[in-house]
Amino acid sequence: RSMPFGGNRVDIFTQGADKIQALLRAIHRARHHIHMEYYIWEDDALGRLVSDALIDKAREGVEVRVIYDDVGCWRVKESFFNRMREAGIEVHPFLKVHFPIFSRRVNYRNHRKIAIIDGSVGFIGGMNIANRYITGCKLGTKGVWRDTHLRITGPAIEALQQSFAFAWQFMNK
Repeated sequence: RSMPFGGNRVDIFTQGADKIQALLRAIHRARHHIHMEYYIWEDDALGRLVSDALIDKAREGVEVRVIYDDVGCWRVKESFFNRMREAGIEVHPFLKVHFPIFSRRVNYRNHRKIAIIDGSVGFIGGMNIANRYITGCKLGTKGVWRDTHLRITGPAIEALQQSFAFAWQFMNK
C-alpha cells in the first residue's frame, strides 16, 4: 500500500531519447547507489550504452543493483548480464523460468521500469531499455514508439526505493 507524498518535482518524458539522456545524466552524477528494475533490457546499442554507464559507476565504487525480468529478456544472452556482473554489478533475473515449471511462473512477471539514483532522483513509467523506444519498431506502427516516463525528485523517491528493496529481498531469499 502506498501513501501519498507531497512536495515532489515531476518531469514528464514522452520521447525515448529525452528519457535516456536524463537517465544517463543521473547515472553519471551517482555517488552512492544506482538501483534499476526493468522488464525489458535489450542487448542492443541502447542497452549497451546504459550498461556501459553502469559499469563505469561500479568501477568508481558506486553500488549498482539491477533486476531484469527473465521473460521480458528471454532473447538476451546471459553473457550480456554476465559482463555487468564481472564489473561488480549485482544483477538478478526476476523469477527465473526453468522448464517444466514454466507454466507456474510465466504469469508472475515484473513489468516495472524504475531507476533510483542515490535515493534522490527516480525514474518510473513505461519505457524499457531498448532501441525501439528511440527509433521505433516494426510492429505495424509507423514512427517512434510512444510511451510516458517520469523523473521524480522529492519524498516520493522513498516509495520507489521501498518498491525496489522489496523486489530485491524477494530475489535474494
